[in-house]
Amino acid sequence: WNPEKKVFISYEDQRSIKAKANWAKQANLGGIFTWELSGDPKGELVEVMYQEMQK
Repeated sequence: WNPEKKVFISYEDQRSIKAKANWAKQANLGGIFTWELSGDPKGELVEVMYQEMQK
């Protein structure tokens, strides 16, 4: 949080995506999704989502 600019920036990484995918599976949810992927130009985070949900 930047109080001067009133801006909050957050991001996902492989670790956080794995944790969220595992939580979704434990909660018996049908899957996970992402809103915006411009920060993942090589598709590494999408691949982690896919791999974790396939386990």
